[in-house]
Amino acid sequence: MLIEEDRLAFDTPISHLLPELAARRVLRDPTGPLDNTDPARTPLTVLDLLTHRAGYAYHFTSTGPLADAYFATFNGFGVGNDTPA
Repeated sequence: MLIEEDRLAFDTPISHLLPELAARRVLRDPTGPLDNTDPARTPLTVLDLLTHRAGYAYHFTSTGPLADAYFATFNGFGVGNDTPA
């Protein structure tokens, strides 16, 4: 609806709507340490989020330190299963 009304475009940077996503960093190695990051090369767009190509990992696809961080952050809920820990 917002796209149809020209109030939002697919190529709109998400940082215009969510400024906290302006200085994103990405993992150099998805299974490596969480502090081993680089600045993101391109800004996220509305289309990136709608098509799941933003680069965000899901708990069920993560391994290593990232999976551990998901588990710690969400108290195990949904990590490895779909029931609370």
